[in-house]
Amino acid sequence: MKHLSRRSFLSTAAASGSLAILGTSCAEDDKSAPSKGLGKRNHPLEGITREDIKITDIKVTPLSYVPPDGRILWTDGDYEVWKTDGALTEVFTDQGIIGITAS
Repeated sequence: MKHLSRRSFLSTAAASGSLAILGTSCAEDDKSAPSKGLGKRNHPLEGITREDIKITDIKVTPLSYVPPDGRILWTDGDYEVWKTDGALTEVFTDQGIIGITAS
């Protein structure tokens, strides 16, 4: 299995994007890749090999904040916000990779 670090993925993706803007393709030198014409790609990850990885678990943690003194956080006309909510989402994989996002 080919190891793809975040740094190598981002540098490959940046190079792919900049070459596509210039009207060339990263897959031009690869004879096994189908020719789609200059600057045309079907998918942003075209030419990047994928690893066999499975999502094993997803954990969502709800977050909420109410000021302890009961004050209003902000107002917009007649609308008063006294509480704010969000969520922290963790995605676990069989490869030990954990993805985290907040909303």
